[in-house]
Amino acid sequence: MKEPPKKPNYRVTKNDESLQAASRPREEGTYAVRARRREGEKNILGLPFIPRAVYTALILLVLCFVAVLVLMNAQGLSPENFFEWAQGKVLGIAPGSGYPLSTDGVQTGPHNFQLMDNEPVLLTDTTLSMYTRAGACISGRRHGFGTPALKVEGSRALLYDIGGTGCRVETRGAIESEQTMTQPIFTGALSRSGVYAVATAGDGFASVISVFSRAHEEMYTRSVQDYYISAMALRNDGALLAAGGVWSDEGQMGSTLLLLGFTDQTPVAKFDFSGTIILAVSFLDGGEIAVVGDRAAYLISSDYKTMATYEYSGRTLQGYSFSPSAGLALSATGDGGTTSHLAVLGRTGQVVLEKDVNRVCTDLYFTGNELYFLSQNLLIRRDLKRGTEKELFCPATAHSVLVSGTDAYLLGASELYKISAG
Repeated sequence: MKEPPKKPNYRVTKNDESLQAASRPREEGTYAVRARRREGEKNILGLPFIPRAVYTALILLVLCFVAVLVLMNAQGLSPENFFEWAQGKVLGIAPGSGYPLSTDGVQTGPHNFQLMDNEPVLLTDTTLSMYTRAGACISGRRHGFGTPALKVEGSRALLYDIGGTGCRVETRGAIESEQTMTQPIFTGALSRSGVYAVATAGDGFASVISVFSRAHEEMYTRSVQDYYISAMALRNDGALLAAGGVWSDEGQMGSTLLLLGFTDQTPVAKFDFSGTIILAVSFLDGGEIAVVGDRAAYLISSDYKTMATYEYSGRTLQGYSFSPSAGLALSATGDGGTTSHLAVLGRTGQVVLEKDVNRVCTDLYFTGNELYFLSQNLLIRRDLKRGTEKELFCPATAHSVLVSGTDAYLLGASELYKISAG
């Protein structure tokens, strides 16, 4: 009787991992074997292998994060500005070292310190710097302009050189466009829709207004014979321009405000201001127009037929702040600058607040419901509904203020501060 054949006696060596895997109990399964083989190994980048479950969890977290951001910003989010919005969000979450921060360059005026998407932007003689709430400077671009000026709307900034010929549009992530005008620039304007305008000197005219589309193509030009354009504003949709020009007639100075659509050369409306120089113009959310002059302020109705006037009564204007949702706030002095007169005007021109304070107001910011005014080492918050005030201590060197939610940003001689505005 023959003996049954004997099974081969294979010797499994310590280094033969494939035979070791084959000799293990089958119930371990393929994934257990693969996991065991990768234990201690590294991938081509020299990093440990990450389990598939961890990759899946990370992808789900990223998708949830993007979904939440989209839902929070769904209103007004269109395909053409999605990339810009996403870029701003990503840059905005950059870690920061906190406040205070040192600023770069020499400061060039309070209106070159503004908010872009509720975070501070500062234009100095050398640099346009953009900051986050966390105290990170996410952009610091040099400009090379002699007298730089800044307009900010939404997530865009218009930077132009007064008396020079250069201008450019920027976002947090990039310089979108650069233009070189043929004549010296007087002023500029920017809308939330991305349309922007630049007023320059004219060849044979007092001024020339050039309007550019969001795609940075010239869409409208108007030569102005009798006015030197000193201030401009664009409505949010970019379809209407308010341009204030200065004129002189037999030694008397005055201003004219032109409302221009872009379908023809005929003004939609025209307002004359005798004895007043227009300093600033702004469209409000309801279509009204707020005008700040050196001797009076004006609120023009949304149908552009009526106008309310607020006289300074011989006082010298110190500062102003527009609130698109509520109107205009002003500070003026009548005694050489030792006291201040505060006034808040509603969208129809009604006086919401008038108050004399026994301190110098160096700057103010109007949120709509609250008025903040800066004086020495105090930031004073006035609740316009309750009529109450609260004093907030701040650095003595602070001379300009911006308020975003519960944060107040204060600009000092060479530093940027943040304090609680609550």
